[in-house]
Amino acid sequence: MFGMDQILSKCEQYFMRNGLKSTTMDDVCRFMGISKKTLYQFIEQKSDLIYRIVQRRVQEEQQLTKAIAADSENAIDELLRISRQVHNKLQQTPHSILYDLQKYYHRSWELMEQHRKSFVAEMIKANIERGIQEGLYRNDLQTDIVTAIYTCTIAEMVDESFSTENAFSPSEAYRVFIDYHIRGIASEKGMEVYGGYLKI
Repeated sequence: MFGMDQILSKCEQYFMRNGLKSTTMDDVCRFMGISKKTLYQFIEQKSDLIYRIVQRRVQEEQQLTKAIAADSENAIDELLRISRQVHNKLQQTPHSILYDLQKYYHRSWELMEQHRKSFVAEMIKANIERGIQEGLYRNDLQTDIVTAIYTCTIAEMVDESFSTENAFSPSEAYRVFIDYHIRGIASEKGMEVYGGYLKI
């Protein structure tokens, strides 16, 4: 018997391979080997299913980010470890998924936007403040402005026009952006520490 978590996990796998817009609930049921009646005991419609998948993914990312922050050696270590997770997720997520969410599934897209504007912004602001306290980031940074630049840049990278107008993927751009970000805010001590991580 399938539980909600299993349904969301399997459906996410299917959507990642086949896209959101073109996939029907019949497709999902065939993939899972269950009847629509069984699926509708858990989910009312396709948009609800997609929302629950996005909600689950956001919660997992937030839990993982908090765990990394608590376990990291310093602000730069924290940022690099979190950025690796984000980079991997971007690599694994076809851009068509982000496009479909943005264009057709507004409630789910808004959930992702709220995650970026609140959780991601708070995480970056806390990281900057930590780095300043540790002497790894410049002490003349205007934290709120740097945080806004970071979150706005992330939004631009997942916008549908980004991939169509550029010859590189969001994951490639994000990897370069993190290097750019750290070099822009690091102190001399921070650059030494960052250089050490680059050699690993």
